[in-house]
Amino acid sequence: MPYKSLKQEGFFHTNPGKVGGKAVVAEWDRATRGMHLPKRVPHPEDSARHDRHASNKMGHEAMHAQGSHDGTQLGASDDA
Repeated sequence: MPYKSLKQEGFFHTNPGKVGGKAVVAEWDRATRGMHLPKRVPHPEDSARHDRHASNKMGHEAMHAQGSHDGTQLGASDDA
């Protein structure tokens, strides 16, 4: 199986005991030979986290469009 990133390749080379030994590292090196690898592959949660923040920001902008910071309508009173 080839490496997915340079960061993963570096981890395998510095910690061969944690990934199955030098034979496993050599196998992954052969599988990856000649491939261009990115420095880092984004974690799947990173994109979900980004999407969640984007929706929160849009919600905040919607409140500003209504003229309120706390979600209540302007001019509304609690006396009613």
